[in-house]
Parts: sequence; C-alpha cells; structure tokens
Amino acid sequence: MPVPSSKHSMLRPQVFTPTQGVNYGNAPIDLKSTELSRSMNGYYPKQSSRWTVRPGFECVTDAVNKLTTPILGLTPYYNGTTLYLVAFSGGKIYAMSKAILESSTPAWTEIGFLSDSTTKPQAVVYNGLLLIADGGPSIRYWDGTTTGLIANSPSKCTALAEARGVLIGNSGDVVDYIYLSAPNFADKDWQSGSGHREVAVGFGDGVPVNAFCVGPGGKDVLVSKKDDRQGVGQIRRLIMPGADTLSWYVSEPTDSSSAAQNAHGMLNAFGRTFYFDDTGMRAVAATDGYDEVNVDAHFGKRINKAFNLFNAVVQEITFLPTIGAFMLLLQSYTQPYLYFPRNNAFCPWRMSGAIINSACTIDNNIYMGTADGNLYRMNENIGADEVEPGVDPKPIQSYGRTKKVTANGYDMVLKRTTLAMTPIRSGTVYLRAVKNNEATQVQLCDGFPVEDGRNLLGLATGLLGLATGLLGAGGAEPTQQTIHGGIRDCGLQIEWYGDGARYEIEQITAEIAGPLGE
Repeated sequence: MPVPSSKHSMLRPQVFTPTQGVNYGNAPIDLKSTELSRSMNGYYPKQSSRWTVRPGFECVTDAVNKLTTPILGLTPYYNGTTLYLVAFSGGKIYAMSKAILESSTPAWTEIGFLSDSTTKPQAVVYNGLLLIADGGPSIRYWDGTTTGLIANSPSKCTALAEARGVLIGNSGDVVDYIYLSAPNFADKDWQSGSGHREVAVGFGDGVPVNAFCVGPGGKDVLVSKKDDRQGVGQIRRLIMPGADTLSWYVSEPTDSSSAAQNAHGMLNAFGRTFYFDDTGMRAVAATDGYDEVNVDAHFGKRINKAFNLFNAVVQEITFLPTIGAFMLLLQSYTQPYLYFPRNNAFCPWRMSGAIINSACTIDNNIYMGTADGNLYRMNENIGADEVEPGVDPKPIQSYGRTKKVTANGYDMVLKRTTLAMTPIRSGTVYLRAVKNNEATQVQLCDGFPVEDGRNLLGLATGLLGLATGLLGAGGAEPTQQTIHGGIRDCGLQIEWYGDGARYEIEQITAEIAGPLGE
C-alpha cells in the first residue's frame, strides 16, 4: 500500500482572529479559529471586537485609610443630593462621597453597624433610601445622614428586590414565602399603607427562597429557591398582572433542579437573566409563555468546566456598563470572569493574587473591593496593577492561546508566524509555538517592545486648544511582527504573552507546511 509523502510541501496558512474569548468546553482541536483555549487579562472594549489587554488598576485608599477587614460588598448610592460609594466590611457600613473619592486622600467614614461580619448584605435603593438586607431582625436603611431599621420588615432577610414600587424580600423565619411591602411605603414602615402581604412559594415545601432577579422595567421577577439538604433547586416567576399586589402570584417551578447559589448569584443584563448554580453559569431563555421559565443550560458551557474542578461558590455577579460586560466573582478565588454579550465571549482576569469580592460603577469608573480591604479603580492610562498602596505596581501579565491545528497525525512544520496588533501601552510581547502535548512551549522570538500607541489623548495635561502639534502624533501605529521558524510536531498552537504591555490583537497568521495532500 502506498505511503503518503511526508515531505512538507503543502503550505497551509491558518488565520486566527480571537473575537470570542475562551472555550474550555471543547478540546483545543475542536475550537473555532475565533476562540481561545487559554486566555488571561483580555477584554473586548465597546469600540472594538478585538481581544485587548485590560486597563490597569490603581489603589484609591492609601495604607493609612484602607479598611483592615475584607470588603464584602460595594454599592453606589445617591440620596438626591450626594453620590456615595458604600462598602460593607467587618460588620460595619462605610461610605465615601464622590468628592472625597476623587480627592487626593480618599478615606472611608463609618456609618453604622451590620448584624454580623460574615453575611454579605444585599442593598437596594428605594425612594431615596439605601436599604440593606443583612440577615438581621429588620432591614436597615441609610439616608445619607442617619441609619435605622425599617419597621415591620421581614426578619433575617438576605435577598431583597424592588419592582413597581413594591419591595420583595425573603425571611429566615418562614423560608418558603416572599414578603411584599406596601407600594411606595412611607415613614420607613414596610406596612405603611395597603397592599403589603405574604405570598407562598411552593406551598409548604420548606425549600428556602434565596434570590430574586428583576427584569427590565420591573415587569418580570424571577424567584430562586434552593435547599442543599434536599438537593432541590427551583426557578419560579412572580406573576404581576396589575398594580394591585393582591393579584400577584408565583408560577410553578422549572423542570430543572437548577437555582441560584445565593442572593448575589443572579443578574439581569442585556435583556436576559443570568445566574450561577452548583454547576456554573446558566441563563434563562426567552419564552412565549407568561408563566414559563426556560433555563438555557448551554449558556456557560464554554467556561463551566473550570468551576467544576473546585466546587466554586459565587461571590457576586455584577453589571459593569462602562465596558459593556458583567463580572462573575467567586469566593476566595483570584480569577474573575467577564462576559461580553456583543462577542458572546468570556474572558478571565487576574490581579497579581488579589481576591476581588465586589465591584460597581460610579460615574463610568469601575471600583473593586478586595479581601484584604483595598479599594481599586480601573485606569485606562496605565498598564500595571497597584496591588498594595505605596508599593510599585506590578505589570499586567496577559496571554492567549489559539485552537490546535493538526494534519491527521502527520508532522507539520511551522514556517512563519505573523502577529497583527495595535499597541496601547508600552511593554514587551512574546510569541510561542505550543506543541501537540500542550505543555511544551517553544519561544519564537526574544520578545519585541511595544510602544505607547492609541488613547494618548487620555494622558494630556493641557488644553487641547493650546496644542501646537498633530493630535495623536507620536503614538505607535498598528504593526505586524513576522517570525520565521521551523517548529515541527503533529499538533501546533500559537500563544502570545505580554509583560506589562497593553495591546489589541487583530489576527495571527501561521503558515504551516504539511504533507502533500493533507
């Protein structure tokens, strides 16, 4: 029987355009040319669909003014006159006005106490009040001046939401009911006025209500129930036919045993509801049936494998409108995941070992609170992370790895690799070839320097009207780096790695010679 030629005379250009983030759900050989088998610290800016190294983070509070206990939660609060950033840490409530936040020495002000130091509170802004459900005897409030308790509110409440002027809460006393406040209640009294009531969710099944998610315009509320002892999980819908809460009721549960892990594991964004269950990320699919809840088990398939390896527990899912993504944070885990719906892409981040517990947006600035009490702010103009106040920032380490290319078991030779990219911030970028075993990496070049590129206007310190040169002049232009090499194996991947550099990847072209006919 004739043996196919092993001479490498067939040149096969392979073009990779990493526009769809990581995919852990399929083997590297089965990925699309737009997907990555590995990635770190990339994202997709609103103005681009290209894989781009994320901005750096700076410490907002210095070593003297940082909190000494973990920041469990962050939330913005506007009381009608002042915008605040509120933090929950060490059993206390802290706040910082926008003016202080943007001053030269930001510092927290202690506002009041929580019921304990371990429960992660859920906060809702309601009729000018910041309401805080922390599992205590009553729901707490802060109005920018004073703190107190909401009279007649459900006890041991840990999940709280608002829809159509009605607050919806759970209770640790009667776990399978939801509690509806009087619409737009006054005098800080849950029952002030008419319409407050209790609604059974499961009619005595004993499965605790643990999370709510309110859809666009408050027209739709999903209710999660979960009991680990019984191995039961449910997603139901609160049906609101009219303004009168007497007409509101809860639908039958989903066929799935899936439910949110906790009150912070559900989010409505981009017209859909997302949640994190014991297997990873899920989404609720659109449905024509008013009472129906259809769980989209395929959403999250590309990343859930990573969570199954260590029994991940969700810390928080939060929407970040500044970058058009939601951020998934996991308890005691240094690697948040971001989801970008425009690209249908997941991107993992890492901040030099910092454990991020919460994130929020104030005036288009993204803030993050960590397990060591630090408060960070994302800064488009830097390519490093200030992990500790006053300590030299650590350069962002970024990388991405393409799908695997094979030739039906025959050896191939990587002849030439071309990287098309746009520089943003200075640093060094390397290219590697990864062999078939996915562990052996071969450096294709010593590393090429990346100069400051686009977004230089963000570094301006003077008035544009006084400029005497061309705007944007001096920045590095989009560039192509071509590396010649003779790496041989029966399976090959290309990986880029950045040390301190910020850049965006347009495409990678690998010219691979394989056996004739393969």
